[in-house]
Amino acid sequence: MVVIGGLGSITGPVLGALWIEGLPKFFRGQPVVGLVTSSIGFLFMLMYFPGGFVQIAHGMRRGIIDWVDRRNPRPAPSPSAVSPPTSLTRRAHRDPARIAAPPSDLSRLLYQLAAVAKALGSGAILVLAVPLLFGGDSYGWGLLLGVVAVSGLWSAALLFGLASMPDRVVSSARVKLGYGVLLFAEPFLPVLVWPYFVRGRLPTPARLESAAKVVAAGKPVDKEGREVVLSTRDITVRFGGNVAVDHAAIDVRREEIVGLIGTNGAGKSTFMNAVGGFVPSDGRVELLGMDISDLSAPRRAREGLGRTFQAATLFPELTVRESVQVALEARERSSFVRSALFLNGPVERRKRSDADDLIDFLGLGRYADTFVSDLSTGTRRIVELAGLLALDAELLCLDEPTAGVAQRETEAFAPLIVEIRRELGAAMLIIEHDMPLIMSISDRVFCLESGSVIAEGEPDEVRNNPLVVASYLGTDERAIARSDA
Repeated sequence: MVVIGGLGSITGPVLGALWIEGLPKFFRGQPVVGLVTSSIGFLFMLMYFPGGFVQIAHGMRRGIIDWVDRRNPRPAPSPSAVSPPTSLTRRAHRDPARIAAPPSDLSRLLYQLAAVAKALGSGAILVLAVPLLFGGDSYGWGLLLGVVAVSGLWSAALLFGLASMPDRVVSSARVKLGYGVLLFAEPFLPVLVWPYFVRGRLPTPARLESAAKVVAAGKPVDKEGREVVLSTRDITVRFGGNVAVDHAAIDVRREEIVGLIGTNGAGKSTFMNAVGGFVPSDGRVELLGMDISDLSAPRRAREGLGRTFQAATLFPELTVRESVQVALEARERSSFVRSALFLNGPVERRKRSDADDLIDFLGLGRYADTFVSDLSTGTRRIVELAGLLALDAELLCLDEPTAGVAQRETEAFAPLIVEIRRELGAAMLIIEHDMPLIMSISDRVFCLESGSVIAEGEPDEVRNNPLVVASYLGTDERAIARSDA
């Protein structure tokens, strides 16, 4: 049913069940309907199930393309000649003011007119409900109409507030329109359900406030005039009675590498999970001046927050090139219909070229057609980083990128990080236990202990901070002397 209804966590099974089971039940006594639905469903299974006709056709087509590429190989670029990928250099950084731009006057007026019409209709229903409520025998109808009226007035209020919300802050113009339609058509649907549904998905007052501030002041900058990409305030994470992160505040500026250090259990990964929206937290997270504290992890990724984890989780059955192409899909979705009908050739060729440029930039050219499962841990880390760059992230959050990596690969990783920062203007927040590595590449370093920031500043300053030394080595003078700290 998932295959028939389309890939999706909920919509696929629901649509598949409605097609296979619902239509025959709706048209009772007509066996041809059940025959048609089951036949079409079986055809979809043959076409799109793993190993089906479409996959076989795509495999044959890909084999022909690979054969042509082998006959006309691209020259391997020398390391000194490799330039930043065209797919990344041609992008413009997300403009916060554009994201938070208020809707047009016409759009605002249409939403407000719809809200007024909704309120007038709900008011008329309420006028009809009042006599019925006190009319004795019609109390039930009066109560039902009263609930419908209250739900309609609630929808009108939400619709009026939706009128002035920026499209991108809500999600997109299409999503905003969908919310408006749901609120306006609410009396024809179960009462009180859709206003509650929409209210839970509208931006919070804090996000709207940050949007207004961005529109008025432009990009957020610090005292030195540098653009602030990430700003966190009073981040607190609790697991029951345990406080994993305690009012931590860290900021990252454009073209800056910020190191996050601390002993095991200090709360580094938990803090990064809170920034990425993977664990519930208190406090405020701003990306390019926009409050994202109320957004889910996928929404934060679409806003430009990229994250890697301690274990490089990739598709082992894909090649390096295919893995990067999958990541590029997040920037520009391929049309399902055009791909199924083999009409998406120009887009596929451009994405393949973009993937090759990104692979060459990161020095993965000789592994382009190698399966991920056959790569070393260090190379898989670089492939994961390539996928993160393909997502067009404004902030790269790397959680122990050299964990489990051989020393030789670790030494090659540091220059790569610096090169990405220089060529792409990336902002990075890196958790790392390799002290020589993190101290050599970071512009600033924060140290956590028991979930709290105990030191911040330039690498040398933090390295020699007595609190940091005590956090790692304790207060025993003999241990400190033996460590040469």
